[in-house]
Amino acid sequence: MKRCGAVMGIFVLGWLTSACGGGDKAVADFAYEVRCGQTSGCFGLGARQFRAKDGQDDLSISCEVNELNDDSWLLEFSVQSAEYGLRVRDLAVPKAGGAPTGTSCRVTVRENTDNLYEGPCGASIQPCSLTGVSFSSGGVQGNLVCTGIPSVVDQTQVRDITATGSGNQGTPFQFRFTSCAGL
Repeated sequence: MKRCGAVMGIFVLGWLTSACGGGDKAVADFAYEVRCGQTSGCFGLGARQFRAKDGQDDLSISCEVNELNDDSWLLEFSVQSAEYGLRVRDLAVPKAGGAPTGTSCRVTVRENTDNLYEGPCGASIQPCSLTGVSFSSGGVQGNLVCTGIPSVVDQTQVRDITATGSGNQGTPFQFRFTSCAGL
C-alpha cells in the first residue's frame, strides 16, 4: 500500500505541475533582419527566423514576466544560438499592454558569435522602439525596430534591426512568445 501511495503522489504532483503550466518551455515565433542602414561598405548580416521551443534546434529561449507594481509588468525575453541571438531586458509595460514605460530597457543583438550591438529601448526610437506590446494567457507579443543600434566595441559601427524582406527596411518586426514564466 505504501508503494501505491507513493506512485499516486508522484502522479498527482506531475499532473498538477503540467496542469498549472509548470515545466512548459518558452516558445518563440518571430523573424528579424540585421541591416547596415546608412553605413557604407557594410555587408548586412541577414535574416534570422525563430519558430521553436526552448532547446529545439540548439536554441536557448526564455521569456519571463514579473510584477513591477500594481499596474505594470517587467518583461525579459531572449533567443540565443551558438552564433547569434536577441535579448530584451528590463522592459516595463502596463499590464493592460501598450507602450513601454520606464528608462531601463535594453536590447542586445549578437551576430557571428562576437559582434554585439546594444542600446536603450522604449516607446520611441532611442535607438530601439517597442510598440503594441500585449499580454495573453501565458504569452506576450509586440513590435520591435532598432535604427542605428551601436556596436559595443565600436560605437561608430551601427546596425538596423527590422522586419525581414527587401521592402521592409525600417519596418518593425513582430515578436511572439508563449509559455512565459510569470504569466
